[in-house]
Amino acid sequence: MIKKNRIFKILLKKLEKINNFNIKLSYYVSVFLIFSIVFLMLTQVILRRFGSSISYSEELARWFLIFVCFISSFSALVKGVHIGITILVKRLPKPIRKIIIIFNNIIVIIFFIYVFWYGLIVAIKAWDQSGGIILIPMFYAKMGIPLGAFMMIIYLFYNTLIFLMDYRNNEPDNFLLSRIEEEELE
Repeated sequence: MIKKNRIFKILLKKLEKINNFNIKLSYYVSVFLIFSIVFLMLTQVILRRFGSSISYSEELARWFLIFVCFISSFSALVKGVHIGITILVKRLPKPIRKIIIIFNNIIVIIFFIYVFWYGLIVAIKAWDQSGGIILIPMFYAKMGIPLGAFMMIIYLFYNTLIFLMDYRNNEPDNFLLSRIEEEELE
């Protein structure tokens, strides 16, 4: 029993390190890509004003936007700002809320495994495709889908394990995937 607890704690430590790395990575990549999109589009507008343009700017901005969408979804999941309807769950007794949260996390993990798998297949199939203007494989643009899904799987797995570790004492509302309240939006 003691050896199992030790292995479990080592697993949690590794998952925590991976999650912390993923959080930083998603933040920096998202910020870089968003600034790149703004810079490309602003440059494009200015150059068009002077009768010139960058032929690849719109396509590259679109590729960056695809990547940002899935990477930033991970950041939103970690912060608990994805849209969710939690009013019903929050009115249930704590023991039932805890079961629903575990069940919900398992369903969402299965969904993201599906997204990861088929996103990877789509990305691999896109290796032979290139953009209309940019002659780089579409694989790179589409890899944002499985990468974002993989990051979310790891986070959800870690979050669920933390919740299960101290099941009796954990406050279930802290583990809802959507934790933002209406008052915080105003």
